[in-house]
Amino acid sequence: RYDAQSELPGWDTVSRNDADWETAVAAEPPMVALCAAMLEPNRITQTIPPVDISKKGNNDYLIDFGRNLTGMIDFRLKGTPGEPVRMQFIERWDEKEGEWVDFGQRDEYIPRSKGEEVFRNQFNYHAFRYVKVSGLARPPKSGDIRALFLRTDYAPRGSFECSNELLNSIYKTTLYTFDCVTAGGVSVDCPHRERLGYGGDGQITSKTALYAFDLGALYTKWLGNWRDVQDPQTGCLPNIAPRPHDAGGGPTWGAISVMLPWDMYLHYGDRRVLQDNYAMMKQYMAFLDSKSENGLLKPYGHKDYGFLGDWVAPDHDQGTGPWSPGEWRTFFNNCFYAHVADHVSKVAAVLDEKQDAAHYAEQANAIRRATHERWFKPEANSYVDGGQAYLSFALLSGVVPENLRPAVLKNLGRTIVETNKGHIDTGMHGSMFLLRCLNDERRDDLVYLMANQKTYPGWGYMLEQGATTLWERWDGERSRIHSTLLAAGEWFPRGLGGIKPDPALPGFKHILLQPRPVEGLAWARAGYDTIRGPVTSEWRRDGQTQKFEIDIPANTTACLSLPVADNAKVTESGHPATEAQGVRLVKSETGLASYEIDSGKYTFMVTAQ
Repeated sequence: RYDAQSELPGWDTVSRNDADWETAVAAEPPMVALCAAMLEPNRITQTIPPVDISKKGNNDYLIDFGRNLTGMIDFRLKGTPGEPVRMQFIERWDEKEGEWVDFGQRDEYIPRSKGEEVFRNQFNYHAFRYVKVSGLARPPKSGDIRALFLRTDYAPRGSFECSNELLNSIYKTTLYTFDCVTAGGVSVDCPHRERLGYGGDGQITSKTALYAFDLGALYTKWLGNWRDVQDPQTGCLPNIAPRPHDAGGGPTWGAISVMLPWDMYLHYGDRRVLQDNYAMMKQYMAFLDSKSENGLLKPYGHKDYGFLGDWVAPDHDQGTGPWSPGEWRTFFNNCFYAHVADHVSKVAAVLDEKQDAAHYAEQANAIRRATHERWFKPEANSYVDGGQAYLSFALLSGVVPENLRPAVLKNLGRTIVETNKGHIDTGMHGSMFLLRCLNDERRDDLVYLMANQKTYPGWGYMLEQGATTLWERWDGERSRIHSTLLAAGEWFPRGLGGIKPDPALPGFKHILLQPRPVEGLAWARAGYDTIRGPVTSEWRRDGQTQKFEIDIPANTTACLSLPVADNAKVTESGHPATEAQGVRLVKSETGLASYEIDSGKYTFMVTAQ
């Protein structure tokens, strides 16, 4: 609430007489650790005019900006002195409940005069599509109001487009949603209902965002928040940072302390992000170890919200279904236990902590063996209920023994195509693990099948329902500006475009290029402006011919892996690829040919014979 009648003209000038001001009172500072915000500031990056203004009731007006956004309004208005102008910031209309959903976002402005005045938030922002206004002395006109989109002012770094407009829309909506949840230098779950820096959500969004934006400063600052909130005695990491209060989550939430620094190292090649956070990683592993018995994690924390697994999977953990059974969550979190131990081992190896590297690698293998022995169902080549999240994460985390991987992968493919009718059936973390697993296994055709659906559940379903930002849950319950389901954004440049960092030479000093043409797409183009320069990967399919156009920045090299049939002919700029300048065949296997290439521009043609 802002009362313009209480304004003191010239309050900030030397000439102002402040004799009647109250004396400041000393107070004890809050007992919380603070982290300097050494990153780009919040900035207004877009100005958005209304698309419609309609009258509702006697003196209420609904202003529609056409899409969800995060920010504030600049509103030239006329009111009655001393009488409040009330503003309600609304995300959507809830058909089932018959009410506007605003998550309590309200402002009041009390005019000081009968003339025109301007209302604009200075110390807060909202998340909304609509603004409902009452108490005006005249109807609002389109030119009177505009929305100001606010976010941390990081720079763009990635791009993607293809021949499928649905995929293009999913990609753009994913990045726009990320923009909506990053004001203030923290990646939050949603910008209205909770506005908290959840580690579970952040771990998912960071994989997408690192391919799209320059986020070194934002994530370095946020990792400082995580170090600040870690319990120095137990190593426990709360599920949110900063931590104004307790919040729900599970092992995957605190593991952002491991996964985010590792991903940043791969993208930027800076060992300092590992050095600065290594102690936090080890303490968190010690905390998880304290919650284990016979080498496996046991449920801990709040009975409902303390040991979450694949959060908000379709028809589970959301308004349309029951909670995921405890056994599913325990299996999922033990796969992650192994996954985290493996990554701490990798970090230790980079930092030349050889004893730690060996210890965590051995621990990861022990957790994998114990998890497989407890939950594997040999008669079905499956784990727990055989769902997508559990099969894919078992594969991705190395829980599945090598000799069983083909059978489990085949089962996963059958589950996607037959059981789930080509639809995704995973939640927040499961979606990330599923897409990564299928890309690693060269089954991007299955990812495309799921991404190209327009019926429930799926990203296309959200867009068909008019979504302008991605939702918290596949069924649209609760927030519809949310970070939980942004995992698809990474797959476009990393999966279809095939642009990946090489852990052996991080920061894209050496680039792994693994483009994946899929049936149904005529072409795709991905770009990523690495710290060493822009990489582009474009492919086109034309009958029996596939064309790959590659651009590698100066002072880098790449390993390009092309999908080829056994008898395919491969050329570069019209010459046999094995004779082309700057190109060396390093590996040939069934369906794949890999070439080391120097910096420069290349045009490869793969033609079936």
